[in-house]
Amino acid sequence: MVYSKHEWQSGELITSAKLNNIENGIYHSTLYNNVKEFGATGDGATDDSSAFQKAIDAAYANFANLANKETITGSFEVDIPSGVYEISSTLVLPPMVKLKAIGFVQLKYNGKSGTSCIWVKQKDDVSKYSDSIVYKQGYTRGNIIDGGSGGLMILRDGPKDCIGLAVGNNTDLGGNFPVSRYSMQGVMITGFDEGIHWYAIHHYIGNYYSFHLEGNNTNLMVGDDDIALNDSNENFSFYSSVFAAAKTAVYTKTAWDINFFGCSFDFNTVVFKDSSDWGKINLVGCHLENNYHGILQKKLSNYTYTLTLKQCRILLSGNKLFEGKGNVTIRDCNFIEQSFQTIDSLADDTIYLEESNSVYQDKEVIFKLIETLSKDGNMINSDVSAFLQYGETNAKPLSKTTYNGKPALLVSSSGTSFSTSIGLGVLEDVQPFKHTIHAAIKYVCNHSSDDYNLFFGIAGNNKYKGFRDQVTLFSKTPVAAKNVETLASQKTDYDASSFDTQGIRPYLMISTKDGIDASDFKFYVENVHIKID
Repeated sequence: MVYSKHEWQSGELITSAKLNNIENGIYHSTLYNNVKEFGATGDGATDDSSAFQKAIDAAYANFANLANKETITGSFEVDIPSGVYEISSTLVLPPMVKLKAIGFVQLKYNGKSGTSCIWVKQKDDVSKYSDSIVYKQGYTRGNIIDGGSGGLMILRDGPKDCIGLAVGNNTDLGGNFPVSRYSMQGVMITGFDEGIHWYAIHHYIGNYYSFHLEGNNTNLMVGDDDIALNDSNENFSFYSSVFAAAKTAVYTKTAWDINFFGCSFDFNTVVFKDSSDWGKINLVGCHLENNYHGILQKKLSNYTYTLTLKQCRILLSGNKLFEGKGNVTIRDCNFIEQSFQTIDSLADDTIYLEESNSVYQDKEVIFKLIETLSKDGNMINSDVSAFLQYGETNAKPLSKTTYNGKPALLVSSSGTSFSTSIGLGVLEDVQPFKHTIHAAIKYVCNHSSDDYNLFFGIAGNNKYKGFRDQVTLFSKTPVAAKNVETLASQKTDYDASSFDTQGIRPYLMISTKDGIDASDFKFYVENVHIKID
């Protein structure tokens, strides 16, 4: 808060009201640290780095007064009036100091390569202050950086070779002086190599609200290759934030526990990239759209990385969703219909889907994946049996094989025309009533469309009577070309109210035309995707 100087006039009467105003001005000027009172211009041309750091240091001095006298003598807040501020060197922001935008504020960073515009860290001298002065880092309450009153934009004024916002200590100052239990809000960061960088020494419990990270090489970088994790990673959350237009939205080099609530991940090359030995990522109610190389790239071959997507909306670009080894759980998610345009995008054969391997019901949504996901490398999951339900004698036994190096299910013939049905296990928790089924099948056949037809359907499940009341969901006359990977897909409403038992059996039926030579007929099923709601 800035107060104008009062010019006293000769003979002017001094009143108590005027004295009170002067006193209030002195009080507020002392209590609040305004960057313009320390020389900042906000004109977009003048280097305001020194003024910002002086204001931050003045607020930190108030903390020193608190530590020495155990009384609050000034504010920890630094106010930034609307304007464009040129910043050329890293602003070191201790977590007890609050940086607050008053109106819309833009920080243009033109510092040296490899540096950070703002670095939230404990100062090296903090250890001389007893942590008992403020219990459990109570000084971090409220937003350390607050753009909620108009917005704070941090942008790189130069090549993408810097960090927008670094958070955490990169040296060990002791466990009593962490960067922890804090929050930030209303910040946009763009044009950097790393939008946000998290250091992994005594850094935990951080909450980020309404962040917008877009146009950085990596929007969020977690940890370092050369700094070992120390007392870090616990319970970080983003709320209503955007991660967009990056090579990598979130890159975890160090094990970390991160939650995303109502966030958007749009037009990134990949959403999550991981090279750590452990990690836990949870997405709830998020939107993921056109992330060109998928949601997850897991580099190490271990199974301690867990990714959970719940009630998310996923629009796919036609590439694989997951690559690498890890545990992926999908619950009550909405794959937009374009997801059936390429079945490859549903999973990689090295990803194991926990819970989504089997059928479960969550808020009346059934989600089922039957594809290259079993631990033994077979096409059908270990908990789902594939079998020939019926067929003519010239149909060979069903076999599990590979096609172009991928696990596949093979249907073949030893003679002339045939018709055979393949059972794909039982979906046990589906009640017999009206449903909508989404189905997609990826397959390859060595005969043309003139030779055979493909049918996909469901039937009621009865342990004693087998199939009941079969319903053909769709039929597909394949493409005329031979040995071409083909996708058949359909969304169909069906009425299973006549089914007299719980559960349904999905099945494939392949039939050739009468009298054709099917002695070398080969039909490879690579993937089957079923969603019922």
